[in-house]
Amino acid sequence: MLVHLIDGEKTVGELGRRIGISASATSQHLALLTGQGIVESRVDGPRRYYSCKSEAAKGVFRLLDDLAKTDRLPDLLPGPPTRP
Repeated sequence: MLVHLIDGEKTVGELGRRIGISASATSQHLALLTGQGIVESRVDGPRRYYSCKSEAAKGVFRLLDDLAKTDRLPDLLPGPPTRP
């Protein structure tokens, strides 16, 4: 669900169709994510649009995407690893 929300705003119906679950189940998941501060919503007329607001969650998905593309861990610290 979050992968789709990182790409931009989506309605409950759009998300449900993309991940293959009912609108009710999608709404329940979104309520949990919103309550945790990961997702936010805005109302535009009769529709509510959801998006990922958590920069930490976005960072995790970017890292996982990079790992999938390169099949290697990024260099997180400069220099070789040190042993205690």
